[in-house]
Parts: sequence; C-alpha cells; structure tokens
Amino acid sequence: MVDTNEILLSSRRILVFSPHPDDAEIIAGGYLYRKASEEKSYVRLIVVTDGSKGYSKLKFKDIIRDIRKREQEESAKRLGIEDVHFLDYVDLQTPPVEILMEVFIRLVRQYRPDLVITVDPTNRYEVHPDHINVGKAVMQAVFFSNLQGVIEYVEALEKPPYLALGATDNPNSYVCLSDEEIYMKLESLRAHMSQFTEDKVQKILEMAKITGKKYNCEYAEDFRVLTDSDMHLA
Repeated sequence: MVDTNEILLSSRRILVFSPHPDDAEIIAGGYLYRKASEEKSYVRLIVVTDGSKGYSKLKFKDIIRDIRKREQEESAKRLGIEDVHFLDYVDLQTPPVEILMEVFIRLVRQYRPDLVITVDPTNRYEVHPDHINVGKAVMQAVFFSNLQGVIEYVEALEKPPYLALGATDNPNSYVCLSDEEIYMKLESLRAHMSQFTEDKVQKILEMAKITGKKYNCEYAEDFRVLTDSDMHLA
C-alpha cells in the first residue's frame, strides 16, 4: 500500500498548476515553501490564467492583469520559487479540458516531476470553471503522461508522477507545518494585495489550525494524493 504522506515528504521535483494567481499558495503555500527551501528539491509553478476578472471596482479593469502578475511574482519570491511560468489564458475563459490536457501533458513530460499539485475539481460544490477545467486537465495529463501515442512529439515518461489535489473535501494525506512555514504561507498570500485583506489572511490561518487539529498538528495542509491506478477503474 502506498504511503501518501511519505510521497509528499520524499518528492523532490514538484510541478504546480495554479488556476489563478494565489491558488497555489492557498492550497499548498507552506508545503511549497518547505520544498523550495530543501536542498536538491525543485519547484516549478505554472499559473494558468491571468486573474483578470479578479477585481470588484471598475477602476481596476485595465490594470488588474498586470497587478496580479506582479503580485504572483512577489509571492513566489517569498516562497523561494524561482521557476514561474504564466500561460496567460483569460480568467474564466480556460479552454476545454481536452485542449488543456495536451498543453499540460507537454509541460509534465518536459519537467519530469515526482509530484504534480493542483486543485481538486471534484469537490461537491465547486462551481468555478477554471478550477474544474484545470483540475480535470491536470489529472488527465498526469494519467496519460507515459503513453507516447497520446502526444507523439514529446517523449513520454516511463511512469506517471504522483498527483496531489489540494482544497479537497476527501483528503488522504497531510503535512504538518512549522511556525516558519505557516508564516511564509501567510506572507505569500499578503503579496496578493489585490485579493487578500488581512481578515482573509487570518481566515486562511484559522483554516490551517482547524486542519492541523485533525492530524494533531498546530497547523497543517491536506491533500488527496493519487497514483495513476487510482484515476481509472480504481
């Protein structure tokens, strides 16, 4: 039986697909800070959309895209993530899953990660189309990453990486966070000033405390970790 907690702890090459600027930090900021800080560990962050619909006042309409990109760059810097790529799909207009899947397969095969992280698209009440499309496409990209015939022009992996779904209502693994790791998670969220008031940051802290209580930690992040055999006819 696979030890899903050990997968999180032992993975060295981490590839993260964030539907919008800030999603990666919400679901895994403490864990990503840990991995980016570890010797011989590498984190690559793929930001799928431009976040251009993430404003509540009309005066931000023409500048929000650039604001959110700068915020994401600063947030990643605080987490120690130097490898950040922006796909720049328009917020709320991600392509259909089958198109995203091909893009993501190429990225997974090029980076050759041990672990891929994204949001859980299967949550009972998830309505955001970017989260649903990105999450499903990442799951499919991981599953098909070792089948050369799916995309022939990029060399297939020998074995699919593990997959961790964050913001899930069905976790099977967790990471206890140190004081430094929770602090840097919150600092990374504070970099997203257009999205996070201090009240919202404190709500994330409370969520980390509630999650921690489930696992006898002070703070924690949890995930649904899957192998390729979990994702088809399991």
